Amino acid sequence: YSQLPGFNLGSDSNICDGDTLLLNATVSGATGYLWSSGFNTPTIKAYQTDIYWCDVTKDGCTYRDSMMLTVKPKPMVNLGNDTTLCEDKTLVLTAANAGATYLWQDGSTNATYLVTQKGQYYVRATINGCITRSDINIEYDLKPKFSLGADKLFCIGSSLTLDPKIDNVSY
Repeated sequence: YSQLPGFNLGSDSNICDGDTLLLNATVSGATGYLWSSGFNTPTIKAYQTDIYWCDVTKDGCTYRDSMMLTVKPKPMVNLGNDTTLCEDKTLVLTAANAGATYLWQDGSTNATYLVTQKGQYYVRATINGCITRSDINIEYDLKPKFSLGADKLFCIGSSLTLDPKIDNVSY
């Protein structure tokens, strides 16, 4: 008598959106494979929520195993493009996703982060084990420093030309 070609696709599983799971139905000496997706190979890559099954045929006998794959969404996080601020400005970075946890570059865990100085900032948002990371580089420009010269007195009706001397600025 022939024995059924036993194999196991594993337990029902979860993956994060964008990831894949290799399903392996390899049986030594098998003469045929038929997956629920129509493929005829011993392995497939699964990447969407579905019930996956495979029929494996060996010595005239066919055995089927199945598993449920659930794809979980990743949090949506985008801190924006790298930017430059004036020296006295601040910027609030937001990573808010309902139900997510956060980890910023300094170890803080709020949904927002207040930028007050130049640097590389990043956040990792996690929902149900799925992680998304976003980075942003913030530069600061100094305010121009200038002088209009010493105080001067002048008569009503006369004019005075102001000629500020500003470092590193072109007109």
